[in-house]
Amino acid sequence: MAETVYMKAEQCSQVTEPDIFLGKVAKLWCRNKTILSKCMAIKLASVKEKEEERFVFSALDVVKMIQEICPNVDVQNMGEQDFVVEYKKHAPVASGWEWAKAAFIFLVVFVGAAFAIMTFNSDVEVKEIFENIYRLVTGEAPMGFNILEAGYCVGLAVGILVFYNHFSSKKATADPTPLDVELRSYEKDIYTTVIENDSRKQAQENP
Repeated sequence: MAETVYMKAEQCSQVTEPDIFLGKVAKLWCRNKTILSKCMAIKLASVKEKEEERFVFSALDVVKMIQEICPNVDVQNMGEQDFVVEYKKHAPVASGWEWAKAAFIFLVVFVGAAFAIMTFNSDVEVKEIFENIYRLVTGEAPMGFNILEAGYCVGLAVGILVFYNHFSSKKATADPTPLDVELRSYEKDIYTTVIENDSRKQAQENP
């Protein structure tokens, strides 16, 4: 009776070693531990002289590799039909230049967000609305910066922090934040595009 090897690869995985082994990028299981060890040791690719590289593998090609080494096994693919493997070197210790770049990005994002908020407030005339509300409630015209504007500023900052729930190790709920959802959707779109582009490239090279 042939042994069965179960394989599950995620859409994308990341490695930091130049030699990419199947056991590092996919989950494998087989009742026969000898066969399992052989499958995990299959080398899919090697990175040469590049800091970063991205590979697209077909589950069908991986099945062929497994059956070349273990001809009598039955391979069941439980994961993606095509998957991406990214190679990145070990991140070095952050230097002064890295901190400077991070500070610059923070400044650009901060200024951009502030500008967007100010243009929105100007567009909907928030200041005039607050003045009208203040006049209706107190019967007097506001004199400069008032409590409504102060509450709006504080509430805006607190609302952003609570809504994104991304600035504290202790989160209010276990649900992913809106930022997490958007990042995962963005990553999924990227890897789907990478796989499709690779498939088209192979189709053009092998008509």
